[in-house]
Amino acid sequence: MARVINQFQKQFESLLAYWPNEGQELHQLRSKAFDQFKNLGFPTKQWEDWQFTDFSSFKKIDYRLSWAEDLPQLSNDITERISNTYLIFIVNGHYQPDLTNIPESISVTTNLDHFKANKELYLDHNNSNPFSALNTSMMNSGICITLDADVILDKPIQVIYATMDIVDPIMNHPRFIFQLGDNSEATIVEHYIGSTDLDYFINPVSNIFINNNAKLNHKVNVKMLDYRDVNKKYDSIISIEMIEAVGEKYLNHYFVKPGKKIVIFTNEKANFYFNNYILFLLKLYSI
Repeated sequence: MARVINQFQKQFESLLAYWPNEGQELHQLRSKAFDQFKNLGFPTKQWEDWQFTDFSSFKKIDYRLSWAEDLPQLSNDITERISNTYLIFIVNGHYQPDLTNIPESISVTTNLDHFKANKELYLDHNNSNPFSALNTSMMNSGICITLDADVILDKPIQVIYATMDIVDPIMNHPRFIFQLGDNSEATIVEHYIGSTDLDYFINPVSNIFINNNAKLNHKVNVKMLDYRDVNKKYDSIISIEMIEAVGEKYLNHYFVKPGKKIVIFTNEKANFYFNNYILFLLKLYSI
C-alpha cells in the first residue's frame, strides 16, 4: 500500500496548494490528521472490523480530488429527489445553493466559514479510524446545517450528494456537521447517488451536535432483535455472516419470504450452507 499512500500524499499536497489562504490553524489540523492517516494506513485483513472489506481498488485506481472544473452543467430536474422534503444539493463536492430549497429557519454554511467560528467541532484527537483521519486531512466539501432553537420542521431535509459526469476517477471527503438548537426537531436523510461509469471514492464523516431537548432523526434505523421476529417484507435485505450462525437445520426459517433483493455475506466455511440456502429459495419460489 506504500504506492497508494504516496498517491494520497500528492493529493494532500495539491489540496494545501489549492487553498493557500485557508489559515494556519486549519492547515495544522489537516497536517496532523494526515500524519495520523499515514501512521494507521489502510485496514488489512488482520483488522477485525475490516477483515471482509476489499480495498484492492485503491491499488488499481489513482483517485484525485475534485476541483471546480469538475462541476458539470446542471438542470433543475434532480433525479432521486424525495417528494415532500426540503433539499440540499451537492454535486461532485460542490454545494449548489441555487438548487437548494430550505426555509429561513435552516442555515447552511460551508466548512471553511464554519471552521473559523467553531474550530473545536473539527478536532480529531487520537483517532484510530484511518478514514476519519483521512477525511479531516482532506475535507474538501460538505456543509454545516444549523437549526434554530424551537424550530420543528414539518418535513425532512434531504441532502443529495451526487457524483456525475466525471472525466477521471475522483474522490471527495465531505464533512457534514448538523447542529440542532434547543427544543428543535428535524429529520435528515443523507442520500449519495452516482451517475457515471467511472470509479469514484466518497469518504464522508457526519458530526451531530444536539442541544437541550432537541431531536434528530437521521437516515439509519437500527433494530436489535432475533431474525425470527422480523415479520415485515423489505425491498432489500443484507445478511452479514448469519448463514453460519443459523445452521443448516434452520435454513428454511431464515427469511423464507425475502424482498426484492437479498445480499448474503458469508465466510468460506459457510459456503456449504449458502449453496443449500440458495437451492431452498429456488425450490420455494419455483425459479
